[in-house]
Amino acid sequence: KMFMAYPGVFYATDGEILQAMQRAANGGATIMMHAENGIAIDVLVAQALASGHTDPGWHGRTRPPELEGEATARAIRLAQVAGAPLYIVHLSAQQALNAVTEARDEGRNVFAETCPQYLYLSQDDLDAPEFEGAKYVCSPPVRPKEHWAHLWRGLRTNDLSIVSTDHCPFCFKEQKEMGRGDFSKIPNGIPGVEHRMDLLHQGVVAGELSLARWVEVASTTPARM
Repeated sequence: KMFMAYPGVFYATDGEILQAMQRAANGGATIMMHAENGIAIDVLVAQALASGHTDPGWHGRTRPPELEGEATARAIRLAQVAGAPLYIVHLSAQQALNAVTEARDEGRNVFAETCPQYLYLSQDDLDAPEFEGAKYVCSPPVRPKEHWAHLWRGLRTNDLSIVSTDHCPFCFKEQKEMGRGDFSKIPNGIPGVEHRMDLLHQGVVAGELSLARWVEVASTTPARM
């Protein structure tokens, strides 16, 4: 797994990513990519804080879907140059899905997953009053609700192959609360493993997925890959 986000922590440059993809291509491995433009995001975060925007809702506003879409497209092109397969983890936005769909339509060896939080939670949850939004801070962030329909359609068309969780829980007390007064200090992550199957089955109940497709995206495809 590699990160195009989190400069100074996990961030890898395009050159480092290309070299890793070349090694993966030669060794039969698959790169799993967290695709967000971390350099640009850090600029937006600094600008927001300088303007006095400190609430959890700004976590989403400073990580716009366009920067996930850009990073996803860039990762796909780097993988194309390296001749390597690519797996985009926790895809959250229509723009990123468009890049994956285009690559798959071209016959490229590109796969992507989404997670339950991106199918059910939204910017409205990040904007909850009294710091409650901190409970929903993860990266990429949950998006405005209009992205939900695109992700469900992606699961039906197999442009999204898997529903995973990116399970990464933090305690609200003492951990999430570190970000009071500065949203950038809220630990990024929420739980997901326990309720993944039930939440995804609600898509079957709502008519978004067939029962067979539920099994494919939750179990069969992960096992095969």
